[in-house]
Amino acid sequence: MRIGFKKLALNCKIGTLTEEKERIQPLFLSLSVSPRLLPAEDALSAAIDYRELVQLCEEIAIGVHHQLLETLALKIREALIRTFPITSLSLLIEKPEALPSADCAFVEVSWDGA
Repeated sequence: MRIGFKKLALNCKIGTLTEEKERIQPLFLSLSVSPRLLPAEDALSAAIDYRELVQLCEEIAIGVHHQLLETLALKIREALIRTFPITSLSLLIEKPEALPSADCAFVEVSWDGA
C-alpha cells in the first residue's frame, strides 16, 4: 500500500542565483510512502494521515531559504523517515521557473528501508 499526494504547490525561497534569493518561487512536491503496517481498523488514528505528511513538507520547505533542490529533498526525506512508520518513500520536487525552455527542473529521491 502506498499513500501520499501529487503536485503540492508551495511558495519557497530557493536557488543559488542572486535574483532567486530575492524572490519566492513556486515548487511542486509529489510524495508516496509505504506504511510499515496496514491500518488495523477503519479509523484515521490507525493510519498515516497524509495531511501530516503535507504539514511536515511545508514546514521544511517554507521555513528557510534553500540553495539546492537536492538539499531540500534530502532534508524532507530524512524528516519523513524519522517521523513516520514507513518502509519506503519516493519524493519528487519540481521547480517550474528554473528553465525557460522546459516545463521544470526536478529532483527525485527515494528510500527503501524495508
